[in-house]
Amino acid sequence: MDTTLAAYGLYGEKYEPRLPDFVHSELHETRCKQYGWVISPHIHTNLVQIVLIEAGEAAFTAGSQTITLKEPCLITMPVDVLHGYVFSPDVKGVVISLADSYPEALFRNSPAVLLELGRMQLIRASQDPETFRQLAALAWQVHTELYANLPERMVSLQACLSLLLVNVYRVVHRQAADALAVDNRSLQYFRQFQQLLKENLLHRLTITDYARLMGITAVHLNRVCRSVVGKSTLQTIQEAILLEAKRYLHHSSYSISEISYLLNFDDISYFSRLFKKQLGVSPRQFREQATRLSVMGKQEPGSV
Repeated sequence: MDTTLAAYGLYGEKYEPRLPDFVHSELHETRCKQYGWVISPHIHTNLVQIVLIEAGEAAFTAGSQTITLKEPCLITMPVDVLHGYVFSPDVKGVVISLADSYPEALFRNSPAVLLELGRMQLIRASQDPETFRQLAALAWQVHTELYANLPERMVSLQACLSLLLVNVYRVVHRQAADALAVDNRSLQYFRQFQQLLKENLLHRLTITDYARLMGITAVHLNRVCRSVVGKSTLQTIQEAILLEAKRYLHHSSYSISEISYLLNFDDISYFSRLFKKQLGVSPRQFREQATRLSVMGKQEPGSV
């Protein structure tokens, strides 16, 4: 794909000012076929676009990222965002272009909508098939109204565009709310897991045991740990065990083999290797360092 940056009105056409109520719609094949189905990276300086892909595939470039689209989707593209496409020849869909002032006029009293429309949005059909069908139907209604030449066409277009863009906003808003709910639920699960670790650390519970106590699967528990602390369930358990080991080494007279046994390690050498791997020193070295620091802390100032 050619990466030369070009600024256009409509792709391949020179930039020119647009009237505030400018609306344009065309099928993908109308413009893409003449460019060999390759729309090189470019920006629109005064146009907002709604790109509906209902069939075919596309390699979609946005900024420095390229995404392969193999399912129906709808993309909203704000002004001044570098983007491009390589379409398959069987692509079906429509591209709606609006003067950037058009959404601002429609939603001047809805800053939250304008905020989301000021960001690129990619809505895939698989995220919510029924909602996607509604979005696609509204996009086609805009296209139909534009060329039907019926009375009060602009009034109808404004209503259709308002409904289309509001529904895009609702999808994005719902996805953000769902993600937050998932994050909050994961945090609740992780706190429950931490409490169970405290209560059962000296028992021989497996990951499956912990998950069962929480009412979820071991796979789900692993996802929770990774989403909250970026570590697997096993790594989280090992950290808790090694923290307990450090407490025993620092504050008890148990031997290292006894501590290993208390923490349910059948092999003291494995305990020592794990300790050194995670903390950089052996259990014996850690105890010696902790004892030395403790003695120094108890000495009177100036006694050294």
